[in-house]
Amino acid sequence: MPVSPVTVLRFLQDVALGDENQLRSLDRESLLAVHRVLTALRDDVEQALSQLLVGEELGVEA
Repeated sequence: MPVSPVTVLRFLQDVALGDENQLRSLDRESLLAVHRVLTALRDDVEQALSQLLVGEELGVEA
């Protein structure tokens, strides 16, 4: 079952706010799923930023 990026981000927000027990309670498969979602999100953000930079260089607003 695919994991929602929003769900992963909420989970990580909880971990960042101090509930590290949630992270420690995950099994290997779940941690790998979180890693895959975060990697995909990072790639999407980097692509969007690159497109914005190219648009700015060309004088086009996004």
